[in-house]
Amino acid sequence: MKNKLHFSKTMYAMCMALVGLVLSNPISAQTPYRPFTDGCQWSVSDDKYATAGDTVINGVTYLKIYMQHANQPFEFNLSDAQYFTAIREDTISKKVYCIMPAGTQIYRNNNVVGQTEVPQEFLLYDFSLTTGETVTYYAIFVQGDYYAVNEAFGTCTGSSLIYLSDGTPHKVMTLDVTVNYFYPGDIWTEGIGSIRGFNNYFFMNVDFPDKKLLCFTNAEGANYQTGYDLDANPEDCYNRNYASSIVDQRNEGFTLYPNPANNTFTIDFIETQESVKQMRIMDMLGKEVMSIENPSSNTINIANLPAGLYIVRVLSQSGKTYSSKLVKE
Repeated sequence: MKNKLHFSKTMYAMCMALVGLVLSNPISAQTPYRPFTDGCQWSVSDDKYATAGDTVINGVTYLKIYMQHANQPFEFNLSDAQYFTAIREDTISKKVYCIMPAGTQIYRNNNVVGQTEVPQEFLLYDFSLTTGETVTYYAIFVQGDYYAVNEAFGTCTGSSLIYLSDGTPHKVMTLDVTVNYFYPGDIWTEGIGSIRGFNNYFFMNVDFPDKKLLCFTNAEGANYQTGYDLDANPEDCYNRNYASSIVDQRNEGFTLYPNPANNTFTIDFIETQESVKQMRIMDMLGKEVMSIENPSSNTINIANLPAGLYIVRVLSQSGKTYSSKLVKE
């Protein structure tokens, strides 16, 4: 099956460059395991993540993760952030689990294969892998109230070390990954996570483009710069605009209502009398689930679509293109 997800050659090249960097630092058998800790921050393209306190779920203690997003320069502010997930780390087995809420959609090979009825754990990282070993794990996707996990298969291809600004070594693992007929490379670092960002971001299409980790700072202020997009002020990692190339999706003069929708929604061009030439709906993995040419009206029936988060793309009769997120209840 031809994969419809987007993965840029640039991102692949950067991953391979970092592979060369980490493999140039030989790993020591005496290097202690580095767990995820409270008070850390990640800068991931135009997203920011932070660990902030513990929570107890079903009698088990987890470390809470928050995410903040903006298409402008900003510093992370917990009061403006969204709860993302919570993680539990088994430092003996060197495995990291995330717990997702009831209603989380489970994806495999571009298809929803289930939905959680209660909060459920999923394996996020396995730092116990040795070269040649393969693991099944899950990438996380959170957009508003929509939670999903995406099954992936990773094979360890090597390990080495990176060093934070205070000289602390962290083990790094390189992986070949298969997800949704898609074969990207990935890099995991103990206590930091994926080079694609905290949650190994494998829900990628034109509306959710490639993400990359720019820098990480721990609770003591020691940081790690990946080398992506750094300029003359590399220490100012959390107050700079890495989103200048990201397309603004606000689409002024265009809206969908109601949103969330049940059986139908209407495409409204607001200030014009436009009509729709083509309407396409994609799920969050970029798979087209519905397409209509020259509909008889701007009201679209989606009664047959399962509940979830979608991208609606519209081409007007005058040739203008629009896109918007739509929640189907």
